Amino acid sequence: MELLFLGLGGFVKVLNFHKKKGLFLLCCFPYMFFAASDDTVQNQPINEKSFSNVVAAQSVQLGGQAVNLMGDFFSTIKKIANLLTQPDVLRLEAALVGVTIPYGLGKTFWNRYQISLIEHKFLDTDKTGIVKKPMKVYNWGMEEYPTACGIKNRRNEFRRDFEVAWVHLAIQHDSSLAWHKNVINTVDREISELGSYLKILRTFVFCPSRAYDLIGIDKIFKKSCTRCAIDSKKFHINELTVEQETELDNAMKATLKTTVRHWICLCPNFGKASSLYWEILKRIKRLESIKGVIYSCLDSRKKTQEC
Repeated sequence: MELLFLGLGGFVKVLNFHKKKGLFLLCCFPYMFFAASDDTVQNQPINEKSFSNVVAAQSVQLGGQAVNLMGDFFSTIKKIANLLTQPDVLRLEAALVGVTIPYGLGKTFWNRYQISLIEHKFLDTDKTGIVKKPMKVYNWGMEEYPTACGIKNRRNEFRRDFEVAWVHLAIQHDSSLAWHKNVINTVDREISELGSYLKILRTFVFCPSRAYDLIGIDKIFKKSCTRCAIDSKKFHINELTVEQETELDNAMKATLKTTVRHWICLCPNFGKASSLYWEILKRIKRLESIKGVIYSCLDSRKKTQEC
C-alpha cells in the first residue's frame, strides 16, 4: 500500500513538471506501475528520477511497437496493391465489373417497376387523370377530410357526407348489406391491402436495413417529430391535432428524397419508395379514424336509436 501511494505521489510530481505530456503519462501509467512493482524494482527506493527512467523505458518500448505496427501495415498495403495489379487479377476484376454493373442496373429498374405497380394500384386515377372504378374508401374525401385527426374532429359532419357518398360507393363495391356494416368490412379489407403494400416497400425504405435504419424512413420520421415537437406515439394512435399532422406531413415530404448517402447504401429508389410508403401509412391512419367514427356512430345508435 505504501508503494502504491509513493507511486501515485511520484506520478503527480511528474505531471507537474511535464504538464504538456500529462495525457501521455496517464495512458502509460498502468505499464509504469506494473514495471515499478517488479521484483527488480521493488527493492529500490521510488523517487522522481527512477520513476522518470521507467517512463522513458516504457515510452521507447511503446514507440518501437508503434513503428513496427506501422511498418507491417504499409507492407501489407503494398502486398495487396501488387496483388491487385497482377494480369490475372485484373482480368477477374474486369469480369466482375462487367457482370455486377448490368446486374445492379437491372435490379434497380426492376425494383422501380415494382414500386410503380404499387403506386398504380394505390391511386384512384391513372396518368391521364381518369378515375378508376371502384373508388377506394381511403381515397374518398381527401380534399375536404385530408387528415385522420380532421375526420375525428368533424365526425358528425364526416358521417353525414360519407353516408350520402356510400350510396354510390356501395354500388361500385356491389354491396348488399347495411351501409355501416359494409363500411367496416370494406375498411378492414383496405387496411389489409395497404398493409401488404407496406411490406413490399419496407425493403426500399429502411436503410441500410430495418434493424439498423440509419438514414431510412424511420430515422427521418423520428427527426421530423423532434423538429416539429411532436410525440411520435401520438401519430400512431391518431391523437395529433390537425395542425400537428399537417406540420409533420410537410416535414416528411420535404425530407423523403434520394440523397448521395442512399446511393452509397445501394438504395437508389429510396425517394420514390419512401414517399409512397408515407402516403400509404397516412391512408391506413385515415381508415382507422373512419372505422372509429363508424363504431362511435353504432354505439350512439344503440343508445339514442337515431344516428
